[in-house]
Amino acid sequence: SFDVKSLFTNIPLNKTIKVCLDRLYRGDPCCKPAIPEKTLDKMLRLCMSDNTFLFNGRVYTQTDGVAMGNCLAPILANIYMAHLEENTFSNRSCHSTRCFID
Repeated sequence: SFDVKSLFTNIPLNKTIKVCLDRLYRGDPCCKPAIPEKTLDKMLRLCMSDNTFLFNGRVYTQTDGVAMGNCLAPILANIYMAHLEENTFSNRSCHSTRCFID
């Protein structure tokens, strides 16, 4: 059994963006986006950087991982976790896995 604590703040943003771009631009050719890869890379970084939040009356900037409350955060977290599972379990004789998200 594996448990991920503080998922969003532990998602490596740079690696996750790389995984997204690799899957989109070097995966199935029929699903390649119409926009250039560098443009999507810049767009993802713009959306996921300099995220601020208010806690106990103080404003903070998210410095690690993906920001909770950002609409892309759950999508990027799921993409990274799928990538991690594929790489972790691909060499093992694991017949099935289950995922629970709370």
